[in-house]
Amino acid sequence: STSTSAIVNLPTSGGTIYAQLVTNFSGGATALSSINNYTEAAQSGGAITSPTNGSPLSGASTTFNWSAGTGGVTGYYLHVGTTSGGADLVNIGPLSSTSTTVNLPTSGATIYAQLVTNFTGGATALSSINNYTEAAQSAAVITGPVTGSFAFTTHTTVPTAGTDSESATFTPTDTTDYNPVTATFNVVASKATPTVTWPTASDITYGQTLTSSKLTGGGAVSGTANVPGTFAFATPTTAPAAGSQTESVIFTPTDASDYNTATGSVTLTVTLTLE
Repeated sequence: STSTSAIVNLPTSGGTIYAQLVTNFSGGATALSSINNYTEAAQSGGAITSPTNGSPLSGASTTFNWSAGTGGVTGYYLHVGTTSGGADLVNIGPLSSTSTTVNLPTSGATIYAQLVTNFTGGATALSSINNYTEAAQSAAVITGPVTGSFAFTTHTTVPTAGTDSESATFTPTDTTDYNPVTATFNVVASKATPTVTWPTASDITYGQTLTSSKLTGGGAVSGTANVPGTFAFATPTTAPAAGSQTESVIFTPTDASDYNTATGSVTLTVTLTLE
């Protein structure tokens, strides 16, 4: 060849080899270069670097990493089995990368992993065999409910009738291990019907309507709170018959949003006028 370079395949046994260049000239003369010596590349297989040999696995999905081989590597095979040197759980390859993720059982048993490195020409190298403990499945344990007490954040608040947004705090009995929790929720408050003390009606003369009778006294409360409002006859235009009459009276609260009206009765005397 007249070029100044050449590519050749050499053994990879790590031995010492020698190279010399011969130059040919016109007329048949030759020239020999000095002799160079070299150390052949040595084939070296990869080795599993993680998970650490002898360690427990954290779950079914496990990533294996390994160091790169040298000396004409063509690929890697990962074997994982239930026996030393076995591959009944995983037999994957050829792989060009130096890691792969596999799914393994989670029975808590001991398993074994080995890396096989393939080289140009068909040679192989086996790594040492690592052992691992599979992740073990465990059932969830009910611990409990957390005991404690609930209280409104503003327990003295009197909500208006309708839907109100209020907050409450859960305080755990065990404040060492648990924090209080505050949440907001809706409270539906119905209108209150007050308790009424009915008024007294003044007497009227026969022929007069109930509007002539004056309602005095009386009042209404809800719990311990006074409920302002007014009293009026239910049928103010009625002219009752003579004698003692019972008539319907309505209490109308000033705060009609939070309180219901109430209906009761009063007694009045209708007198006759002698002419």
